Amino acid sequence: METEQIQPSLVLTESAAARVKELLEKHGKTGYGFRVFVRGGGCSGFTYGLSLEKDPMSTDYVLEQYGIRVYVDKYSYELIKG
Repeated sequence: METEQIQPSLVLTESAAARVKELLEKHGKTGYGFRVFVRGGGCSGFTYGLSLEKDPMSTDYVLEQYGIRVYVDKYSYELIKG
């Protein structure tokens, strides 16, 4: 599976990455990535979400910062970049 690598315009701070590492270890998901996503929310606007996933989807952008892989689908990336 090929994923597209991008230059970070979504940034994890070092302390946020450390917290994600703690969560991954706590839940037995060492080696997993951190998904950031946006969904349409109808009248109330967008809904933002986070999840832990083993592998990216083939159409995801993959960013790696401080040893944490961040998966973002192209739709969500366009809404949250920068």
